[in-house]
Amino acid sequence: MKRRTLLIAGLATGSLGALAYWQRFTFQSVTNYLNVRLRRRRTLDEALAAYGPDARARLQAGFEGAGLTYPPQAVAFIGLKAERRLEVWVPGPEDRPVPVATYPVLAASGGPGPKLREGDRQVPEGVYPITFLNPNSLFHLSLRIGYPS
Repeated sequence: MKRRTLLIAGLATGSLGALAYWQRFTFQSVTNYLNVRLRRRRTLDEALAAYGPDARARLQAGFEGAGLTYPPQAVAFIGLKAERRLEVWVPGPEDRPVPVATYPVLAASGGPGPKLREGDRQVPEGVYPITFLNPNSLFHLSLRIGYPS
């Protein structure tokens, strides 16, 4: 019985390792993938209820520092590749853009230059709409960006 258990554990570990290598996932992303696939799917409202209060509290400080009211009517995310930074801008007085938050970009694929084709692992450059918030992302939460086809 002990030998059979070790064999099953070895096969399971090997399968996860093969999946991780094949998909070039880290072990953490494989476990996230399995957690997302095995648990009940959450709704957008559930995700907003879980993360919204903390996010609002963090963002309100930036709005108050800029003398703006929260929530904004519009928002722009500006990703600066070379600086590895994501900035959040909103319309201020006379509709002039005002920065309210800055976040470090900890990881990104590709290098300088535009995205040329699907699957080139290049971070796109340009202005794109956010088309969807994914509450069941493999990586916490994700936004679908409306890249041109």
